[in-house]
Formats: sequence, C-alpha cells, structure tokens
Amino acid sequence: MSITINFDDFALSLGGETGSLGDYQGFSWTKTYVYQLSLANCSVEKYDYCTGSTPNIGLIGHPDSQPVTVTSLIGDVSFLSVYVTNPGGSATDPDGPITVTIQAFDNETLVGTKTIALADYTGTVVSLDNATFKSADRLEISANGKYFGFDNLIYDLTP
Repeated sequence: MSITINFDDFALSLGGETGSLGDYQGFSWTKTYVYQLSLANCSVEKYDYCTGSTPNIGLIGHPDSQPVTVTSLIGDVSFLSVYVTNPGGSATDPDGPITVTIQAFDNETLVGTKTIALADYTGTVVSLDNATFKSADRLEISANGKYFGFDNLIYDLTP
C-alpha cells in the first residue's frame, strides 16, 4: 500500500513556513521546513507553481545546509517517487538550472542514486521505482547548493 507525504496537514498562513520539521509522518527530517504557497493559483513566484499538491510544500532550509535527509523511523521502506521543484533565482541564489540528486541508503550503504536537471520555475515527478530504491531506510535530496522544493513523497511499507 503506497503512502503519500504531502505536508498539507500543517495549518499555515499564506506564505508562512514552519520551523525545522524534526520527526513527522514516521520519518526524521533534517534541514527541512514546510512552506505554504502564497498564491492559490500556482502562478510562478518562488515555489508558487503547481506541485501536484496544494497548499503546502517541503523545502530546504538554506542552500548551504544540504542535503535534506529523510530517515525512516518505521524500518525499511520502498521509496517510489517525489515531486521536486526549482523555485528560480534570488539575490543569494542566482538564476539558473539546478541538478537535483536523490540518494537512497540502507544501513549506511548507498543503494540508489537518481539525478535530474530542472530549469528555473519548473518541477517534475521523479520516479524512484527501480530496485535500488527498495528496502531503504534513508533518502537524501540535494541540489548543487541551490534552493529546491519537494512534495508528494510516495513510499511503500513493503520493501
């Protein structure tokens, strides 16, 4: 049975964000915050474009603090997919494409890697349904020192 984490159970004001996420939905999250999109129509403005799930999205706290680490507190899982976004540039994070790297670990051993390039103001579902993302206990997501968002992390309890 697939389970989706979409961060939408946080009650935030428009444009608001949480503090560091900590333990949530059976996982320990590092360097992760939840942000509520400030425009309901998903127009292009930072993270504000359709992510497949509104109103909230997960995000890296600061580009220098990568990677986001998602560690299972419920044992090994099969990571199936995650939606990743490039919110575009700012004064501290210049415009340009980002390369998002997603890695799965099982007992500290790297078992899978997937990399995808994203232009500014774009997002996509990254399928992790190959055998290397099965039976993992940790997922790490980074984007070559740039801001990124993520949503709809889908996993299965049956590795």
